[in-house]
Amino acid sequence: SVLGDHALAVTSVSPSYDGKFIASSSMDGLINVFDITTGQKSFSITTGTVEAWTVAYSPTEEVLATGSHSGNINLWSIKDGKKVGSYQTGGNFTLGVAFSPDGSLLAGSTHD
Repeated sequence: SVLGDHALAVTSVSPSYDGKFIASSSMDGLINVFDITTGQKSFSITTGTVEAWTVAYSPTEEVLATGSHSGNINLWSIKDGKKVGSYQTGGNFTLGVAFSPDGSLLAGSTHD
């Protein structure tokens, strides 16, 4: 099925490690999380315009990492949708984010 509900283009998707959910980020500043089985949206996190260019689930499934147009990597609580961390990459645009398999490391790629 098609997972929609974004006002602007979807820029990234990431499945949860348990395979039950998929998160999508968009130029509209929303992270939408969908139940893969039903295709229904489970919840949304409002991040701000172009603050969620790319998205990645943590292996612990407690946070989502996003890369922003301003070069930040932000961490969002899956429990309540609040920002729980932010890291400046030194770059101008964060194109990708990824966690190590055990969740102890977070990597980002940027465009300078």
